[in-house]
Amino acid sequence: MEKIPKRRKSKDNPYIINFNKDLNKYTISFVDARGIKQSVVIDNQLYSAFNEFELQDVSFMNEYDRHIEHLEQTEQSLYCRTFNKGTSLENKVIQKMEYENLIKNINTLPDIQKRRLTKYFFYEKTLKEIALEENCSIRSIKYSIDLAREKLKNLKKF
Repeated sequence: MEKIPKRRKSKDNPYIINFNKDLNKYTISFVDARGIKQSVVIDNQLYSAFNEFELQDVSFMNEYDRHIEHLEQTEQSLYCRTFNKGTSLENKVIQKMEYENLIKNINTLPDIQKRRLTKYFFYEKTLKEIALEENCSIRSIKYSIDLAREKLKNLKKF
């Protein structure tokens, strides 16, 4: 027995329409109230009706998934959406280019400054944690990071 057609189904549709090639008959399968799977032979006209209902279900599910907003509509979420506009594609491209330029410029720094700056800004470690890892003073870590930041400001090219 072959299932016809192969398409996604609504969770509320308990019926499965099938076509038995050997018998050349359409059947509809479902689970009854007792939990037993039942199968009933149906004619072509009834099959067409079930098929049409299933196609309407698929159309509705596609419309719902693609075109209806599925966000919670509370006062706070509406407020946030009003004042926190998403970034435009142009801004995203500019941010990506700036980030790539920053990484390129960081790679031009001396190894010690690059390592300390990366730990501080990218790994969000404190000056004290970095100083303990590198077995040196907090002041020397701060000096290296400040010097690296100054070099990056001077290298900033776009």
